[in-house]
Amino acid sequence: MEYLPSKQAYVFKGPLTRRLTAEQFCDAITTLGDQWPRMPATIELDFSAGNLLGELKQPQWIWTLEPEEVGRTREQQNVEKREAEAAKKKADADKKKADDLRKVADPLNESEEPKPAPPPPPEKKPEEPKNALKPWDRHKVVFMKTIELDKVPNEAYVAIAASQSSNLLVNGKQAGRIMADGTRSGRIAIYDVKAQLIAGRNAIAIDVASHTEKQGLTEQEADQFLASRNHVNSINGVAFYLRATIAGANPIELVSDESWRVRRAPEDGWPKRTIEPKEWFPAVKLPAELTPIDEGPALPPVRRKDFSNEPIDLGPTIKAAAATAAQTGHIRASLQGADPLMLALDRPNREQVITTRLTAATTIQALELTNGTALDNRLKQVSQRLLPLATKDAGAFIDDIYQHSLSRKPSEAEKQVALEMIGSTPKAEGVADFLWAIAMLPEFQLIN
Repeated sequence: MEYLPSKQAYVFKGPLTRRLTAEQFCDAITTLGDQWPRMPATIELDFSAGNLLGELKQPQWIWTLEPEEVGRTREQQNVEKREAEAAKKKADADKKKADDLRKVADPLNESEEPKPAPPPPPEKKPEEPKNALKPWDRHKVVFMKTIELDKVPNEAYVAIAASQSSNLLVNGKQAGRIMADGTRSGRIAIYDVKAQLIAGRNAIAIDVASHTEKQGLTEQEADQFLASRNHVNSINGVAFYLRATIAGANPIELVSDESWRVRRAPEDGWPKRTIEPKEWFPAVKLPAELTPIDEGPALPPVRRKDFSNEPIDLGPTIKAAAATAAQTGHIRASLQGADPLMLALDRPNREQVITTRLTAATTIQALELTNGTALDNRLKQVSQRLLPLATKDAGAFIDDIYQHSLSRKPSEAEKQVALEMIGSTPKAEGVADFLWAIAMLPEFQLIN
């Protein structure tokens, strides 16, 4: 077919104008105060791709060669010891109470010394159901390591992956979990440990449950599937990654390896240890071809006939979790969950495919930009950070905001209005109002 060119010549009339996307708008607001989210919405994003984070130390999967029966026996001894100590404490308290009552009744001690009362008969413990877990059936497998820090870090995050439920203690204090993978029963988690770390020696301890189990069993199901209540995975393991940043120094990394110490059901008081206990065994590294498996989802009874009942291979998960712990800050809005502001600005969801976005603002967008709490909260946070700059030199502050957000300096009229909004004595509310006025300008929201 012969090509027939159009008789009317094409005339370029300039680039098309379009509105910032929801994610771009939120990122633009964030850049004003440089207060980026610390974490993405999921820990399955591998920020180490393309070597963007440099050479990260890779944690090793570790476990213990100490027999499980040793842990059960030691835990039983620990329980018996705690019960004996509690009974002695109660007996001492009862004796003191009786002595105090005798002194009140006979202050001159003229009566004969009372004979000790016969010990009360032992209390009959209620009969346990046959499917009950004894205290020593489940015990902690505790891993410990110390790290020296010259200063308190500016930021410090930890990533942990384990085949069973796990817990993190730093210097004997519970670390704050800030994110966990809900699809894997929280087996993968990230902690913020800045508040627990100190200058000098720091003791890191991870306690991992010795068993896994099927969640949500009814009493009848527990009777029928006893193995699901106390199940030992075929491959157990834990992996750990710590990244701490100190101003003026290279990031500090600590990973799980064979230098860690481990003990099943350690004696009471282990959280207070400040050095690696030499009597504990060294951790062992899992062979490269073996990676931990969480078999809990696959234990009977099987209620769903899909992938959720398959054992979960945790092997590849720690790399992405460690990279997430290392990539703190500068998390863009596209990696965050949608809030009312982004939803109003037409952020798409996974169930909808949107090839175009309207240039004209909708009513819901106008309402959200005017009265919405999401944008208001963002601007308040930014204004608190920028208030010292506005207080120091309001004129220079206004020039910087215009240059940063609109790539130009303000006109005299614009600068005068901005000074009136901020006030002679700048306050956070006035700075927030000024930033909101900038964000509502067509120059800010529309691009060519």
